[in-house]
Amino acid sequence: MSLRTTPDISNSVAMIDRWQSLIARVENERTIAETQAVAPAARSDSPKIVVIDDEPQNAREIAQHLTSVGITQFAWTSEPTSALEFIQAERPDVLLLDLQMPGQDGISLLQQIRADERLSHVPTIVLTSRKDRQLEHQALELGALDFLRKPVDPIELIPRVRNAWSVKSYQDRLERQANDLDRLVRERTAELALSRLELIHCLGRAAEYRDNETGRHVVRVGRYVGVLARELNLDPRVVELMELAAPLHDVGKIGIPDAILRKPGSLAVDEFRIMQSHCDLGLRIFNDASEGSLNDLVEHPQLGGSFISEYVSPVLRMASRALP
Repeated sequence: MSLRTTPDISNSVAMIDRWQSLIARVENERTIAETQAVAPAARSDSPKIVVIDDEPQNAREIAQHLTSVGITQFAWTSEPTSALEFIQAERPDVLLLDLQMPGQDGISLLQQIRADERLSHVPTIVLTSRKDRQLEHQALELGALDFLRKPVDPIELIPRVRNAWSVKSYQDRLERQANDLDRLVRERTAELALSRLELIHCLGRAAEYRDNETGRHVVRVGRYVGVLARELNLDPRVVELMELAAPLHDVGKIGIPDAILRKPGSLAVDEFRIMQSHCDLGLRIFNDASEGSLNDLVEHPQLGGSFISEYVSPVLRMASRALP
């Protein structure tokens, strides 16, 4: 029997070794890719973790530890010189930062992070392989939240990351509440301002309608006063008050009898004197409102004095100054 067709056992063993090495390399690359990518079924309450470490193996180990407890949003870079741009792009919830890196040490990077308004509140956990109290003190002064020794122990890593995430969640919730409150205040302020403007114009038109005016006269007077006040470079707040108060210039006509107010032709001396008294009547109306009857409202527990003082009295005081 010829033995020339018998396979070469040594070649077969070498081939098997090569296949096993290739399979192991593919599996390793697949694991790395999975830990860097955001999982499609990532939990909505899972924080996004970013690791800056010049040793890729450290980042891979951290990713595996965090993935094991359901933290699936993870990104890392081993290029410290471009780390700031990477962090700005990723916008992490928790940052793990190595202190000793070539080209860009962790302290200088931490300084840049704290100077960036968008990143300054991101909780940072510092990674370090050696104990250096001065370096740790610098990191704490720059806002570092915690420390982890390398190689990273998962028993220490996981609770520290969760604690940092709790801090970030609380900050985000406070920011959302502040934004909602600010929006609500702006809306309510706009409603109050519109209501105030409508009431002022209604009061001004009430006097004008009794004098056979069209009602648009009070609007025009307010606009003209505003234009002139701005041309005189008066304080913007004063201009606003003058423009609001001007439509009230004839409100005292409410107290003038119709026989005089609507009389055709010239007025007698006594009648003209009564007509002139509309200025005094207006002054009394404004003074009574700003100094007298509104005092009861200032003490009212439901209306509140701050609203009355801030939004009503200044306009009425300005209107009283406009009268002789």
